[in-house]
Amino acid sequence: MNDGRVSPNTHIILYHTYMIPFIVATLAPIVNSIQLFPQLYKTYITKSVKDLSLYSLSLILITNFLWLLHGYFIMDISLIVSGIVSMMINVSLLILYFIYRKNKSLNEKRCKLK
Repeated sequence: MNDGRVSPNTHIILYHTYMIPFIVATLAPIVNSIQLFPQLYKTYITKSVKDLSLYSLSLILITNFLWLLHGYFIMDISLIVSGIVSMMINVSLLILYFIYRKNKSLNEKRCKLK
């Protein structure tokens, strides 16, 4: 019999139905946007790109751009912001790659001489 009151379990069901996907949908873009920051920091400090793949960085940049476009099309601010941050970090890493790639070539030549 329903007397108009909401069951206490209804709140738990609503929480799990809406809040957990919302939390995941918010955290995923944040983690995605900072995933390359440790690599950017290490590259800047060591001034070495010997272990970086230009192809991987290019694919990640394309992926970030597509997520940014998707966020724009569905008007999701978390995807838009994380897309912009991700692209800034990725472009910075690509710039460092081209600046320090001469060091990469010199290190490879030194290793071959030894």
